[in-house]
Amino acid sequence: MLAILAANPAGAAETIEVGDGRRVAVHRPADAPDAPMPLVLVLAGGGDTAEEVLKRQGWTGTADASGFVAAGLEAMPADPGAAAQPLRNPRVWTDGSAPPAAKPRPDDVAYVRAAIEAVSRRHRIDPGRIYAV
Repeated sequence: MLAILAANPAGAAETIEVGDGRRVAVHRPADAPDAPMPLVLVLAGGGDTAEEVLKRQGWTGTADASGFVAAGLEAMPADPGAAAQPLRNPRVWTDGSAPPAAKPRPDDVAYVRAAIEAVSRRHRIDPGRIYAV
């Protein structure tokens, strides 16, 4: 599933919903060339959403200065049935570090793949220059 929630001109963030309802916030520099660009995936955790991680950690300015597309990805809340809250229900990635829970965790690898696909459909991305932080 791919839904564009907010499409903005280059230089402004756009939000794309992929897969399991999580969002991807995308920032492409305003003066970006028409050539394929690197893609930096910024994985947010704790209380940050996809949009917040790009703004709070300065990734939009870094993308503008360095010439890459930045995409903020968000983890699911520890209890997906409840609203995310930094201390009570933080967003966490299924990284294998926690003991198996009674509830199955979301497939984060599929989400990241879907995010790359969605961003690549909307922007010219160099597939040999995709990075994650």
